Amino acid sequence: MTQSKSPWVLPSSGSVPGALWWAHIRAARSDSALSIATLLSMDPDCPPEWFAALANDSALVEHLACNPGFPGHLLERIVRPGMSSGVLCHIAVRPDCPADLLHRIATSTPVKTGATQAAALNPNCSEETLRRLVRLDPTYVLANPSCPPDILEEWWRDTRFKPAIASNPNLPAGLRRKVERCVRKNVVVEHAQNPGARPAWLYWLVGNGSYFDEVYPNPAIPPRMYELAAEVLDGLDTYVIACLAENPNCPAWLLEMVAERPEDTLRVAVARHRSTPVATLGRLVDENDPQVVEAAAANPAADSAVLEKVMQTGRPMAQFNAVWHTNISWHSLEQAELRMLRNSNTRTRSLPTLEASQLPYVQSMSSDWEGTLGELLHAAQLLAN
Repeated sequence: MTQSKSPWVLPSSGSVPGALWWAHIRAARSDSALSIATLLSMDPDCPPEWFAALANDSALVEHLACNPGFPGHLLERIVRPGMSSGVLCHIAVRPDCPADLLHRIATSTPVKTGATQAAALNPNCSEETLRRLVRLDPTYVLANPSCPPDILEEWWRDTRFKPAIASNPNLPAGLRRKVERCVRKNVVVEHAQNPGARPAWLYWLVGNGSYFDEVYPNPAIPPRMYELAAEVLDGLDTYVIACLAENPNCPAWLLEMVAERPEDTLRVAVARHRSTPVATLGRLVDENDPQVVEAAAANPAADSAVLEKVMQTGRPMAQFNAVWHTNISWHSLEQAELRMLRNSNTRTRSLPTLEASQLPYVQSMSSDWEGTLGELLHAAQLLAN
């Protein structure tokens, strides 16, 4: 089988991620152009030395920019002249984007584009860059946790930018008091959602019977507020309950209560939450609602028993999520005829030498896809060797 040439070269050493896995083969079966390079560029567990090789391929830049596993020190290598604002935005929003690169993006792209605004909002942005940008587009600079206090104090006098300042999680104590005393609704709304807001102020806000939608998703709310919400749960609007269930600090006992509600949006929120008990996840999967099962399969808290139930539902997207899960068992994989997987269970093993005809599902694939599968198998063999 003729192998296509790529502008990157396979490293001769390194740990071997599962380049072939059932979910990607199923999802990409109709795309004969899919390559091993594309799969690896989207894999957050791809070894660093492979990322360094993939960074030479211009066609993979967007995948690499969006990949959370791509090392921050390699970001400079994928920035190219004429790159779209969208890709630059993906780079600038990353928490590991270095200050020098943020300065370069902020000063080389038009003002008020997504890339410039993402750079202005990134906490890694240097004080020099922030002081330069605040005169051009202050809103995102003022919301940046790294914004110097003197800039925040200066711009607080301008009513137009008070909401942006109220959303900043790192306000000086004196300015925070001014924000809390402000009665402008847009300022209150922004600060109610601010993870840096004082729990006592949030408690007071809800105690006055307002801003439930903004306060309840805030991870800064005190534990007592969950207890108060539970007491009046049946009287709360569905959206408000969903905000509670989506709060990263929502306790497991409250999630169990919400799981008993009939609304699909609430059950999806519970199935997605990391603190949801495994037993509750199992019960939700048993009901076989498509969206709920997909959310449960992607939940890091799901154990092998829950994932085995997911694989038995026959729902492709849910199975796709389950195959990516690090807790999936070999039994579940074997039942689904999985042989090479992108999973920590296989990452330390050597990939076997296989021919395309040895995979049970290859017979139903088109001839074009079989060629792509052959390319993947060939690359996997090279990596294993």
